[in-house]
Amino acid sequence: MRMDESQSLEWYHRYQCIYGPILFCFVYWSIQLQDLSQLLDARSFLVNFRGTNVKEIVLSLLLKSVHVFWFLILPTIIHGPTNFTNLLKGWAAASAFGGFMLSMLFIVSHNLDTVKHVPPPKKGDGDWAKYQIETSSSWGGDKGSFMTGGLNLQVEHHLFPCLPHNKYTDVQRIVKEECKKEGIKYVGYNTITANFWDHLVFLKNMGKPKQA
Repeated sequence: MRMDESQSLEWYHRYQCIYGPILFCFVYWSIQLQDLSQLLDARSFLVNFRGTNVKEIVLSLLLKSVHVFWFLILPTIIHGPTNFTNLLKGWAAASAFGGFMLSMLFIVSHNLDTVKHVPPPKKGDGDWAKYQIETSSSWGGDKGSFMTGGLNLQVEHHLFPCLPHNKYTDVQRIVKEECKKEGIKYVGYNTITANFWDHLVFLKNMGKPKQA
């Protein structure tokens, strides 16, 4: 998927607004493969690891094995190999739904036309809080915060990561008031569906050639 203008534009990106939400269901596999790739390459995107030793790598691989054993092998031992197909169906459905919801909560809040094209602050001359607000979006209120642990209010989540999430909606009112006073753009939605729709519009626009 193409989420940033620095990425090369391919022909299939034209349809990413359609297949993107489907790929969200496979984020579990993406994370697992990415973990292994970064561990073995000692690199996370543009950041190189320093000090990761062999013992730590072995420990990480061992814990990955425990993860597979816990979710697949142990249930097969308990319920018998004849139920393995049913086990896979349930596990696949749960991981697909969980992956879709997790992707929704994070991707839709930071990949919108209204927040993606904010220029980064210059070194030594930037406002960190202002940048966090203008590159994130929030949706919903008390109910959404209760159901997502506060992840629906990404602006407040970034500004106050250690604050209990049940306080986010109270803080949101203050943040909005201060943004209005300071002329800072605050992107907020009443529902996640409105936020998600704008995300699909963003994906569609990112799949188009840049207009001259």
